[in-house]
Amino acid sequence: MEPNEPEPEYGYILPEDAAAGPSEARRIVRFVWKPDGGTARRLIVHGALWNTLVMVFRTKTLLGVVRGLAAEIYRSFERLLPAIGAHAEAEVMEAVYQKLPPLNFLKGLLEALPQARRVALFVLSVRGVFWSDCGLPRNVQSALMKTGYQPPDYETEQNPPAHVARQPIFSKLVRKTQ
Repeated sequence: MEPNEPEPEYGYILPEDAAAGPSEARRIVRFVWKPDGGTARRLIVHGALWNTLVMVFRTKTLLGVVRGLAAEIYRSFERLLPAIGAHAEAEVMEAVYQKLPPLNFLKGLLEALPQARRVALFVLSVRGVFWSDCGLPRNVQSALMKTGYQPPDYETEQNPPAHVARQPIFSKLVRKTQ
């Protein structure tokens, strides 16, 4: 997604040719996961895009990347194959997940991908579309404000509609004001 501002909470994709047209697939030079504000600004100047994590790949390709970059995790999941559909599937799955080492998919795999599989990675720029990563409450609020949405003031409304009063967010708003 073409960024409209530096956002240190987003991941970035730096394409090889920033001058290419919007519908041209460009090779990926690197992924950068949540850079500081200054680095985000420099990335944008050099044509970086926000990483929306919308990806298209062959399963075989992704598994090959995981096998090469996170071999321990790949081997752990190999233990699941013979258990699929078997009586002990749930127990084997639980045992595998209990022992998995932590791995941030974006930081641990995507950032290493351009060096490992450079010829297989391309990005398409998306321009003129509003996009927001709604992973943080402030991003949801910001997205709503940017689109012009004005939520009703449920904090002061005495009798909210029943469908609103049942929603968890309404309960939190009411508790904050009491």
